Amino acid sequence: MPLNLKSRAVLFAAAIAVCSVVKLPCAVAYSASYDQKITTRDQVIASKVLFKDDQFRIESVIQGMKAYVIKNSQGLFQYLPDQGIAMSLQGLMPAQTMVQHPENYAAYLKEHNAKLLRSETVDGKPCDVYQFDDTTARGQVTAWVWKEREFPVRLEIDGTEGIMTIEISNVLIGAGISDSVFKYLLALKWCQWGNLCRACRIL
Repeated sequence: MPLNLKSRAVLFAAAIAVCSVVKLPCAVAYSASYDQKITTRDQVIASKVLFKDDQFRIESVIQGMKAYVIKNSQGLFQYLPDQGIAMSLQGLMPAQTMVQHPENYAAYLKEHNAKLLRSETVDGKPCDVYQFDDTTARGQVTAWVWKEREFPVRLEIDGTEGIMTIEISNVLIGAGISDSVFKYLLALKWCQWGNLCRACRIL
């Protein structure tokens, strides 16, 4: 039987406590991948998202051009593979939104005092529907959380720029993702773009 939100959060905290108090050489590792489609009032962007611990990669095609966002130990970057250009970013744009704290979404909901509204089925997946406010997501969030995996399959963010919908599919938790996915060994051009990025080279 799937664990409820409270039980999942308690077990996750207990795992961290055991590693800390007993000083075992262990770590709570997490990896996942999924597809997402973001719909705003003026665009639709389909992306592939990959996570591994605190690293992530978002692969999108925007107006026919490949655009990747990569976070690794060196920082947050936008990478344009066709041009061989990388730019350092200070943060993600709304159209680059992704699932927050996927490693323990139950604890994330609890932290934001999410209110359970109802239960619904999305693409054949039984879901609980929650609503909460999140400054990181820039508005009020409604989340359809897949009961079996405690992972959202749909998000609606009602913010200052209107309603943004994120449809999530092909969720694979515990995906075997190599660290090389978050690096690129290419000769990159130097790029300057106002105050949003600085010239950088990833090795």
